[in-house]
Amino acid sequence: MKKVFLFAALTTLLWAAAAQAQKLPTQFDYLGPEMKKFVNSEGRNLTYIDEGEKEWRTVLFFSGSGTSAQAFYLTEFLRSLRLELKLRFISLERNGFGETEFVAGQNFQDHAKDIKQLLDSLGVDKFAGVAISGGGPYLEAAAAAMPERVVSLHYAAAFSNSETEPLNSCKRIRENAKKYYADLASWVRNPKVWWDLGTNTSIHKIPAFQDTANNEGAHSFFIRGQMADPAPIVHEYALFCKAPAPAGPSEIEAPVYMYYGTADKSVPPVHAEFWKRHYPKGAQTLRLYQDEGHDVQYRHWDQILVDLAGLGDKTVVCRDGRPRLVKADAADKLLADGKATLGLCMWTD
Repeated sequence: MKKVFLFAALTTLLWAAAAQAQKLPTQFDYLGPEMKKFVNSEGRNLTYIDEGEKEWRTVLFFSGSGTSAQAFYLTEFLRSLRLELKLRFISLERNGFGETEFVAGQNFQDHAKDIKQLLDSLGVDKFAGVAISGGGPYLEAAAAAMPERVVSLHYAAAFSNSETEPLNSCKRIRENAKKYYADLASWVRNPKVWWDLGTNTSIHKIPAFQDTANNEGAHSFFIRGQMADPAPIVHEYALFCKAPAPAGPSEIEAPVYMYYGTADKSVPPVHAEFWKRHYPKGAQTLRLYQDEGHDVQYRHWDQILVDLAGLGDKTVVCRDGRPRLVKADAADKLLADGKATLGLCMWTD
């Protein structure tokens, strides 16, 4: 009996010591971006996210076609790196998606005007901008509206304009707009179809990415009870294909980065050629990934974050099982010699 008592007492002391040693949290854990509200000068209610500290470098984030501001969450698989680099992300939801109601007739310039008002209200003076896929024309318009505020521009598999696009959507709209818009309607009714990137994609390395993407689709097309109203996506695609290209080369002198995959059939590298012509005064960096498709924006998000932080002269590589940030020339040699792979080691594990 004495042994049993001593064992019970010892166990109790060990439990108490373990409880005291346990570090308890002082704040709630992160669940994803908070959807915030902003009223523009016309009295319209808009939704945005603002993630990061005010003193950090501000990044305007433009997600792909048919996405809400919550699409930013799809990049937070590298949240720890973003926080380490001290990058604050702001994204203003586009017309008719997510929690922002649809207003017919809005265009890229209207969105840029709203962004300028939002930045003014938040006291943001300078920004870097990054666009994914269909976010390209929106970033261009925002930069054109506030050229003096631009720190750098980053186009990740980003659409430029219909003059550059050699295939797919714009041609199909011209040939049979009614059918194409019907197809769009059927896709947005099923977020899993909208976000289906196929089986041969790097995003499957990221735990729960596909599930998170599907949930973003549901948020974008259903959250207000709009029940996948096709009007916003039809309007956005019409903007892509009917709006004229920006008038002439930009006067912006900030660095411009472009990220494209040679196997991307949705937004092929020809779009990078447009951005090169459009920004002749800024230093240009084209990161062209061989045999990669329309997922380069996620597969190389580590490099994009590094570039956004102003470290574009360095390349993220994995060498000897460890991630490293090395000078571009040295990285090229390591990659050519087969001594390293591009990006963080998780991609090749």
